[in-house]
Amino acid sequence: MKRFFLGIAFRYWCLWSRIYRSLQIFFCHDYESKKERVESEIKTAQIRAFYDSWRGNQNSPAFSVDELKEFWKHLNKKFNLTWRADTWYMLWDVISDPVLTFTSGCGDCDDFASSARYAVGKFVKIGDRRDYKVFEFDGIWSIIFSYKTGGHALAVWRYKDNYLVISNHDVFCFESLDDFLSCFRGIFGDFNYIGKISDDLKFLGVEKV
Repeated sequence: MKRFFLGIAFRYWCLWSRIYRSLQIFFCHDYESKKERVESEIKTAQIRAFYDSWRGNQNSPAFSVDELKEFWKHLNKKFNLTWRADTWYMLWDVISDPVLTFTSGCGDCDDFASSARYAVGKFVKIGDRRDYKVFEFDGIWSIIFSYKTGGHALAVWRYKDNYLVISNHDVFCFESLDDFLSCFRGIFGDFNYIGKISDDLKFLGVEKV
C-alpha cells in the first residue's frame, strides 16, 4: 500500500516538474545565452579536470573517479552552487531546469542531481583509455525516509553491479548495491524505498530495498 501511494506522489512530482520547467524556460528571455554559457563552462571544466585523458581521445575520453570529482567540484565552484530548498511559490518540490539551476547558483538535492546528469551526460567512461567501464545513467534516485521527513535525491549511473553516484557536491563509486545502501544508510539512517525518475522526468518506479 505504501509503495502504491509513493508511486502516485512520484507521478505528480514528475508531472509538475515538467510543467514548471516549461514555464521556467518560457519566461526566461535569455535562456539560449545562458545555455551556451553553461555548456561552455562544462567543456572548460572537462578540459581542466581531465586534461591528459581529453588530449588522448577528444571524442570519447575515459576518466578516473578522482577526475570526475575534480570536474564536478570545478563546476560547483564556477557557478557557486549552494543548496537551497524550493520556494513556496513552486507549490510542490520541483526538479528545475539544469541550465537555470547552474545560472541561479542554487537548488536542492534533486536540482543538483538533474544538473549533474546534464553536465556529466548519459554515458561516462571510468578508468583509462584501454581499460574502462561504461556507466549508463540509471535515473534520479530518491531515497525515501518517510512521509514526514521526505527523502534525498541522487544522480546515479550504473555499470553491471557498480554504481557511480553524485549527491549534491559529492561523488561516490560503489562496487555493489549493498555498498551503496550501507553508505547512505550510514549518512541518513534507515530507509526502505527508492523512487526512480528518468532524465526527462518520467516516473520509472518505486523499489523496496
